[in-house]
Amino acid sequence: MTAGKPLRVLVAAPHEAPVPEGPGWWTQISPMTSIALSAVIIGAAVLLLLKLRRQKRALLGNAATHTDSLARRREADARAEWIRRTQWALGAAASSNDTRHFYGITILEALARSDLTGPEDKSILDTVWAASYTKMHDDEIRRLIAEYEAFKEFDHERQDEVFATLRREILAARLKVALDGQLGRETSPTVISLGAMKLPPLARPRGRGGSHTKAAGPTSSSE
Repeated sequence: MTAGKPLRVLVAAPHEAPVPEGPGWWTQISPMTSIALSAVIIGAAVLLLLKLRRQKRALLGNAATHTDSLARRREADARAEWIRRTQWALGAAASSNDTRHFYGITILEALARSDLTGPEDKSILDTVWAASYTKMHDDEIRRLIAEYEAFKEFDHERQDEVFATLRREILAARLKVALDGQLGRETSPTVISLGAMKLPPLARPRGRGGSHTKAAGPTSSSE
């Protein structure tokens, strides 16, 4: 997915915990995704938000004292816009709404590749993917995919929980791959494979008869 597309969307729209054992762990992840995981992302982003706000005040003051410098003013405006987009994306990434979460992570992925995003900013963005359920550890990713394959084939009642969790893990992997590339770090082949997976469909609300259908939902251009 190109960097321009998620940014156009945004402009248009203003150490590790063990994985629970047993076949019912998918049902525990769904509420965790909407509550605990969101709280972790918000908490982990506090340092970045405080840093961005300090930079914003400094930039605005700097621009005011250098009105004769068009280049400096443009630089200040560009950085201020970067700050606004990053703040929006971080909030969206912490959302329990799968569509909003998708756009938040996708925009963060694009911003990670921006020239305006410094190495320190990129390192802080690591906290977002690090809040994922698997923490991007190879063994946990392999287990997640194995469970996904089993539920996909044999347990249709729990597909919503399976799909919701896997979607978020795939997006976290994509963000990690982008940041690793920008910071010159090696990425595990397992993480790369997870990020390359097609996003599972979103579940539509159940009808009166208890049945539900799958919505295609937002996907990247590579899918």
